[in-house]
Amino acid sequence: MRALIDEHPHLGVEPVLRELHTALAAVDGGAPLDAVTERTLVLVRRCLVPLGSTVDAPKGGH
Repeated sequence: MRALIDEHPHLGVEPVLRELHTALAAVDGGAPLDAVTERTLVLVRRCLVPLGSTVDAPKGGH
């Protein structure tokens, strides 16, 4: 996914928006906000951080 986004940056918006939509639905469905937020941030960072980068890498290697 990251390589595709690097080549076509405009494609990076869709996965991020989908992840945010899924997170909102999970919270609306009763999932714990803290857990949903943590997981969402991990997934969004994976879409946005350049390959091989450790910038803002979450603790624990998630």
